[in-house]
Amino acid sequence: MIIGRAEAPAQVAGTWALVYGKANNIVELVQSGDKLTGKLFSEGGATHAPITGTVQGANIQFGVPKELARNPMAPQFEGTVAGATMKGLVKVGPMRIPFTGTRKQ
Repeated sequence: MIIGRAEAPAQVAGTWALVYGKANNIVELVQSGDKLTGKLFSEGGATHAPITGTVQGANIQFGVPKELARNPMAPQFEGTVAGATMKGLVKVGPMRIPFTGTRKQ
């Protein structure tokens, strides 16, 4: 029996510009192996919320932890990463909206 090795997590640490619908957010990701922490900033950077998540291979998911979300509309992101871009769907309350992300230099 051959057991396959798990794919190494994509390297996603850094600052990303996220766009979904009419929203423009910034997320700062800190990576430790496949675990993510960081901050999600609202448009203009006026407010921020802590985020947690994971990255497995090219698959990424992150958002405001349910126990910390004071708003049921707190976004939850799920998608894939390819180099300096990411894309997928963000769940905002009952809605699912396509998002794109670009790593800021």
